[in-house]
Amino acid sequence: MPIPSPVVPAFALPPREAGERACQAMTLSAPAGVDVFALLAHDWEQNGLQPHSWVSPEGLVLVGVTVAGFVLVLRNRELYVVSPILAPPRAGLLAGLAVGAAIGFVGPCFSLATFQRWFDEQVAFLGFVPLVLLLGGALLVSPDTRQFGLGLLIGGALTGIVTAGLCSTMLG
Repeated sequence: MPIPSPVVPAFALPPREAGERACQAMTLSAPAGVDVFALLAHDWEQNGLQPHSWVSPEGLVLVGVTVAGFVLVLRNRELYVVSPILAPPRAGLLAGLAVGAAIGFVGPCFSLATFQRWFDEQVAFLGFVPLVLLLGGALLVSPDTRQFGLGLLIGGALTGIVTAGLCSTMLG
């Protein structure tokens, strides 16, 4: 049976790790006479987790850490699954905005210098747009780089279009 809004067991996590984690928990039921702790400890060992156990004021505790960094905690027939530290969602977005803004700021200048031989100045200013769209679109494919790619597209579009507009007005 799921435990609504479980609290991450503080004793199961390294004290120096800062960051947010997700936690799911459930109460285990087993037939009478089954030692859930021994059964899970053996199963975890068979799967390479190297469980650690001790007796706390709340009762027997069993902790194992998966290769992926998930922490498994069994306490009083309650099984907690705690995720690895979650990356702050805004860090990638803000970095992408900064890089996109930088590309958008210098992009029209490089585009004009590169494409003015073949295109009208109005079109040459926007020659950086396909590059930003291609790079940002490629970054959107992977969940690991999606926030950065979104920031790159937004920052590049806002800064680049404004810069191109200003430069074309000043030259026109």
